[in-house]
Amino acid sequence: MSLSKERKTIICLGFLNAVVWILFYGVIETPDSMSYISAWDNLLRFVPDSYRTPIYPLYLGVLRTIFGIGFFKIAAVIGQYLFFTLSALAYYSLSFRIIDHPKIAYWLSIIYLLFPGLFAWNNEILTESFSISGMVFLLYSVLLLYERASALRVVGLFLSLLFIIFLRPSFVYLVPVLCLFWLISLFKIGKVHSAFLGAVISVCVGFLYAGYVAQFHKAHGIWSPTIVSNINRYYIARQYGLLMPADATTANLNKIIEKQIINDGEQCSENELLWEEVFEVVENASPIEISEALNNSQRSKPLSHIKALCLRTYQAGYTFIFRGSTHFMTLVWNYLVGIQIRHVYLFLFVYFIAVMTWIFYNRQIPICSLLLFLVGASNLIVVIIGAQSDWGRLNVSVIPIYFLMISQFIKHIDLKFQKRLVVL
Repeated sequence: MSLSKERKTIICLGFLNAVVWILFYGVIETPDSMSYISAWDNLLRFVPDSYRTPIYPLYLGVLRTIFGIGFFKIAAVIGQYLFFTLSALAYYSLSFRIIDHPKIAYWLSIIYLLFPGLFAWNNEILTESFSISGMVFLLYSVLLLYERASALRVVGLFLSLLFIIFLRPSFVYLVPVLCLFWLISLFKIGKVHSAFLGAVISVCVGFLYAGYVAQFHKAHGIWSPTIVSNINRYYIARQYGLLMPADATTANLNKIIEKQIINDGEQCSENELLWEEVFEVVENASPIEISEALNNSQRSKPLSHIKALCLRTYQAGYTFIFRGSTHFMTLVWNYLVGIQIRHVYLFLFVYFIAVMTWIFYNRQIPICSLLLFLVGASNLIVVIIGAQSDWGRLNVSVIPIYFLMISQFIKHIDLKFQKRLVVL
């Protein structure tokens, strides 16, 4: 089957973009990069790594085995650009299915491919690149199965959902979101078979995730896929003065927390000091001790934790949705255009009202719009609840979804304008 002109253009632009930015920026490593590289050693021993779920360490480890220690990082960046370009083709098909407007779908795919706030992550040894591309492939797989059930489409959904959840465990919210999507789809005419298969796949992946968590509990003593959630929770608790020595269940952790409060105060807001505290706690206390202390803090001070969440939601609102430290164009975009997460709050609210209005007047549920809203809103909620900062980076995987949602409004405006021209 020959490729269309639009798809050929996307491939060519993706190739040129990759060549330019790989030559210009090469490989960018961050403080987190080494933890993904070193996690490969635990995977070889079939032991769950303390900090990282398997997908990205597996990717880096295989490349290190093939290309050697000197070239695997640049190979990883090239692979991320390749995967991103393929996802742009999927994004074009996805956009066309959702928007049903060829020009908007095409230009939206070009924006997705060339916007530095998205493709810049391909240069970094981090999961962000695959989280962006993986989210596109997942939504594309969902819509393919929704349109028509087949063995290939079932496998596609299974692999894409498995990939993204084991890439970053915070994406586990996708399991209940997709289950709800398939449950609603059961009531659509002709979609019972697809909805049933989709629900089964979502539940199966959920069970695999639960099995991994059980293995992690066996190895490290806590019901979690990594100890990163412990680290984030500890950081947040100390940041808002929610963790006291009395919350600790062991004398060891009690002494550590008491020492940190004496040194840094009951509420420590300085980033560097907090990270020093976190590393000291992780080094000197077990994951079980930390988890129990944090659970005690939540049980004894529920209102304070809710207040801290509200404050964090407000603070997150003033975070730029694109990180500007890596690429100059992203930095310029942030400070010239200045889109922040509070604008996303407003947009999601307007989109929700639009969907509810459409349901009220048409007595039908716009299934694709509902899916976009659920994923886009759920990811932001999970990020704000679970992360102490860096909310823009952690929410970047759903930016392509926001683009699709905006494009639906653009299409609606365009159709109204065309109708007005006909009348005139």
